[in-house]
Amino acid sequence: MNDLSPAFDTLANVVAAQLKDESTDQLPIPLPTMPSVPSFPTEVLPESMRGWIEDAADVARFPPEYAAVAAMCAAGSLIGRKLAIRLKAESDWSEHANLWGCIVGNPAALKSPALSEGLRFLKQLQANADYEHGAEMDRYKQDESLHKIRSDAQRRKFAKELDRSPSATISLDLIEPTKPIARCYLTSDSTPEALTELLRDNPQGLLVERDELSALLRNLEDERNALGRGLF
Repeated sequence: MNDLSPAFDTLANVVAAQLKDESTDQLPIPLPTMPSVPSFPTEVLPESMRGWIEDAADVARFPPEYAAVAAMCAAGSLIGRKLAIRLKAESDWSEHANLWGCIVGNPAALKSPALSEGLRFLKQLQANADYEHGAEMDRYKQDESLHKIRSDAQRRKFAKELDRSPSATISLDLIEPTKPIARCYLTSDSTPEALTELLRDNPQGLLVERDELSALLRNLEDERNALGRGLF
């Protein structure tokens, strides 16, 4: 990481010199040149991801680190709670990691296209999951209707038996169909309450995508959003 101290020292010296000059017709003080940001070494990426990120960055002309950050966070969300860290020997105390990623860049630096590229495979998984859940819900509604018909018929049958013999033993042995749970891989702007519900149904974890990190932080500073602050 580059040391910014020399640049800030230079700025402080320039400001101090100008403050000593009582003249009011001075030109604006030029800002010091900030150190350049080192290029991102794509070699640190997993081999299976490297070629994809390099090619996408070259085609769309955005910095590879933008898409790399998004892709690594997406991969981390898929791993989710399947892995944990044991912090003490001979103890079952386990902690699961939360992976945070943030893209910082100037306006029009193609951050949004890079973010979309890095999350592309995760969003495809979500589209597939939504399609499968739709099919499962169709089957569930059919099974639910059939279950209701069978239950009503069974109740009518048992009602006749009880009319003939009030002490007869009856048993409703029909198993009610289970409503399928939607698989959620990512969400964008859920309330804390909605996010809690999603996590309840997806205990392995999911990815929360926010387009503007500053808006999220300002929102969490509001005392009315203490629940969200604690959750994040």
